[in-house]
Amino acid sequence: MSQEQKTCLYCGKTIYRKPKHLHCWQNVKYCSSTCGHRWLYYNRRKQRRQQKGFRHNTKNIICSWCETSFKPIAISHKHCSNKCRYNHKRYKVTEKEWIKQRTSKCIICNTTYIKTHTHRKVCSKKCRQEYTRKHSAKSRTIKGPPIREEVNSKKYNLDVNIYLELTKKCSICPVNVYICIHHIQHKSKGGKNHIDNYLPLCFNCHRMIHFNETPTTITELYKKLEIQVNIRQDFNIPNKLETINKKTKTTKSE
Repeated sequence: MSQEQKTCLYCGKTIYRKPKHLHCWQNVKYCSSTCGHRWLYYNRRKQRRQQKGFRHNTKNIICSWCETSFKPIAISHKHCSNKCRYNHKRYKVTEKEWIKQRTSKCIICNTTYIKTHTHRKVCSKKCRQEYTRKHSAKSRTIKGPPIREEVNSKKYNLDVNIYLELTKKCSICPVNVYICIHHIQHKSKGGKNHIDNYLPLCFNCHRMIHFNETPTTITELYKKLEIQVNIRQDFNIPNKLETINKKTKTTKSE
């Protein structure tokens, strides 16, 4: 007996009847499952296009980015290429309008160019080097940070010359270095930045006064250690020292 034969609808190969095809020989149309899936996929696409008449009756469409006419493959196509689709999604404008928005003049050579970035001001590498050189020259002429004396004088609301005269020496000992200003009435207790409230002291004297030591006890200690004591007479310093003595005595009695 000659075997029954069929041809595959997709690849055209001959299919011979086998024992597994006894019950379903009428429905066999493909040589394998891959051919079946492929035939269904391409046949469905053909049927859809034939029903709509898309491939035969399509007209040229203008691309929404580059504005060139092209023949679309699908109904949803509005761009001639993936690049045009990406640019249109990113900028949401046509190419001509985008060029108008980005055209500008170079700061140095005054030539028109298209900006790749919105913050760009220069057309080429040479212009950028000249621009940086000019700005660096300007930055060199700018003054540096202010001097420490000027900063401290502004801090204490004093003129620079008065501040230098006030801080030239400690008011108790003859030290000339690392002199700071002590507030007779502390700022935490309502003391103000004024000359009447200032007293110039060295680091050691300032530290001892903050530990509730009076100027008299400090002078006595210096005499025991055989250190010179030179109390200043300018800026009303003796009266200021007496006020500190009275304050410390009252605080200790309380």
